[in-house]
Amino acid sequence: MSTYFHHVDTLAFQHQVAETSKELHFRLDELIQASKASIDAFNESVRTQKATEKSPGNVFRYRLTSLIALVQTYKDLIKEAELGFSWGSLIADVAHADLMQRMRNSLVHDGYRLIALWAEGKFYVAANILRKGMRGEAVEIEAPAQDAEMLCLEYVRSFSAELSARLRELPESAKLKGPYYDYDWFAAAMQHPAIGEFRQPMPSREEYAKLKTDESSPLDIAVGVLTAVHDVCEARIKERLQPSA
Repeated sequence: MSTYFHHVDTLAFQHQVAETSKELHFRLDELIQASKASIDAFNESVRTQKATEKSPGNVFRYRLTSLIALVQTYKDLIKEAELGFSWGSLIADVAHADLMQRMRNSLVHDGYRLIALWAEGKFYVAANILRKGMRGEAVEIEAPAQDAEMLCLEYVRSFSAELSARLRELPESAKLKGPYYDYDWFAAAMQHPAIGEFRQPMPSREEYAKLKTDESSPLDIAVGVLTAVHDVCEARIKERLQPSA
């Protein structure tokens, strides 16, 4: 194996903002599909007057945990990507931000599954929860009236709108450009024993520099993805609020 170590610099973290935004889109779609399947299962149960054959609860809960935990990834990214604003200022006006932070801490630090009520195919935090914080202080989590999917949709819609707006406002000088991985990374990766007989000779450093690369800044890419995330939330909320047929 190579003795090379990849340095995760500011540009790499800005790429991670874009990549995390793409994953946010993916996790959001996962959650929506799980919620739709659960609501459909309930409606089918009502139609047939038979209990659902398989509970959809675990799928929804696991996807909820993934989504909530992922959003918190931005907390460190914002600092390391040198975006010029703090996590606190970003989420100050984000809908349900404090509640979602508390729910995330309960899930990640305690392993406590908050979603324990299923009604009409939707999932809810059933009762208020009292837990200990990192310093032993009492932390209250009040059970919201909204179901978990709607809560996440409103939160992610607000969060994606706020973050994309902040990124748009950045001066061009703050939006770094360049490849995710540099020449030395690829040279080291090509030495990995897993490649074996498929190993190809690397171009020279000069030849590599001439290769055409995407000139978009990763932060501009993130803006586009976050806009799409916001639109997905809007569409699903509109769908959820339509009266049942």
